[in-house]
Amino acid sequence: MESVDFIEQEDEYLRFLKYLEVTVEPYGEAEKCFNTNYYGMKRVIEAMIPLLELAQSPRIVNVSSEYGLLSVRNQN
Repeated sequence: MESVDFIEQEDEYLRFLKYLEVTVEPYGEAEKCFNTNYYGMKRVIEAMIPLLELAQSPRIVNVSSEYGLLSVRNQN
């Protein structure tokens, strides 16, 4: 039973190492991503506020996809 536990722990460790390889991102890339995903959306909403204030039924709808998930990206 001890060897089975060791194999499971080793598999967990290898999965963790693989995860670390995928999640490492240079600072510049992270900053670019944040500028696009956070500040880009913030700027668009701020630009649309005057139009939304004129609308009878103003709404903001955010749409995303599952393609941005790490689990999807790594399958390629």
